[in-house]
Amino acid sequence: MGDILVDDARTKLEMIPTVSEAEVDLVFDPPWSHAMMSDAAKLETGML
Repeated sequence: MGDILVDDARTKLEMIPTVSEAEVDLVFDPPWSHAMMSDAAKLETGML
């Protein structure tokens, strides 16, 4: 599933007109937490 997530993220990023190329690395360290999200992202996803 990791390859699918990376490809999807890259595709979405490269759809932004000012982005010509994107490199996406999937990492597991440090473990993700909600604290890593900006307040705007938390509002957008209903987590704030």
